Amino acid sequence: MTRSKPPPGGAEGERPPIATIQPVRQGATTSYIDIGPAESFAFGDCRCGACGFDLRVRDAWGMIQLLGRTCHVTSHHRRVPLIVWNLECATERFAVEPGSGRAPVPFELFGVDAGSRHFLTVHGPEPAGPPPLHRATCRTAPAVPQWRPRPGTRGHAVLEVLCRARDFRHPPRARDIAAELGMTVRAVQGQIDYLARRLGLGPAAGDWRPGWKLRALAEAGRRAGICA
Repeated sequence: MTRSKPPPGGAEGERPPIATIQPVRQGATTSYIDIGPAESFAFGDCRCGACGFDLRVRDAWGMIQLLGRTCHVTSHHRRVPLIVWNLECATERFAVEPGSGRAPVPFELFGVDAGSRHFLTVHGPEPAGPPPLHRATCRTAPAVPQWRPRPGTRGHAVLEVLCRARDFRHPPRARDIAAELGMTVRAVQGQIDYLARRLGLGPAAGDWRPGWKLRALAEAGRRAGICA
C-alpha cells in the first residue's frame, strides 16, 4: 500500500475520508485494510518477486486509489477486465478494461470481480455526485461488448446454441450443447468459462447458482446480437 501525506481536513474536526478494503476468499471476507486520501491498494500476482502487492490474487492485476472522496480502479492485466458492481444495487456495474486508465467508481459500497471471482469488497466515502450514466450498466442487460467470437470457432458455435434458447433463464446445459456440437462436455465448459471472461460477464443480481454463466451468456448474446 502506497501512502503519502493526506491533505488537511476542511472544516474544524472534519476527518479525512477513508476507504475500507476487504479481500474475499472462498466467498467470505477476511481482514480489512483502510486507505486514506492519495493512498492506494495494489493487487495481482507476478513471478519476478519485485512487484509489491498488498494482496496476491490470480488472474487480476490492478490498483484501487482514493482520490478526494472518490475511489478509482485501474486494471493492469493484459487480457482480463475488472468488473466493478454496486453491492447495494446489484443491477449496476461496469467493466474496467485493461489499459483503459483509471476509472472513478460511483458507488459507496462495491465489489471487484476478475472473471467470475469476487475477490474484493470496498466501502468508500459517499460519492460527491450522481453516477455517470455512460459508465454504469445493468448486470442483467450487458452493453454491446467490443469483443466477439469469430464465426466458425468453437466459442461462436457454443454461443449460437445459447442464443437460440427460448428462455435465457433456462438455457441448454453443457452436456446438451456438447451433444449438439459433437464436443466433449469438458471442452464446452472450457469455452463457457472463456466466453464469460472475455465478455466481462458477472452473475445477475449476485445469482451465483450453478449455471449462472450459461444464463449470462444466453442473455448477453440475445441482447447484444453477438450471434447476428
